[in-house]
Amino acid sequence: MSDTPSRWSRTALSDRLLRFAAEQAMQTREFDRRVADLPADTSGHASLRAALGAARAWEAAVLWVAWRLQPRTSIDA
Repeated sequence: MSDTPSRWSRTALSDRLLRFAAEQAMQTREFDRRVADLPADTSGHASLRAALGAARAWEAAVLWVAWRLQPRTSIDA
């Protein structure tokens, strides 16, 4: 497969999405550690847990898209 501008664009977009999702995942994990230290009867604790679950699902979706955008290579290339 030749190196075309669309292949470069896909690679660049994929790399940016991977970096973005990784940074967001680190922030989410840090926030998760902070929430874990809160007592379970804290006001809004269930909402925080739901928001963290949604954040993890969103991060997984972004990582999946970034992975799918990676150009495929073949053994013949």
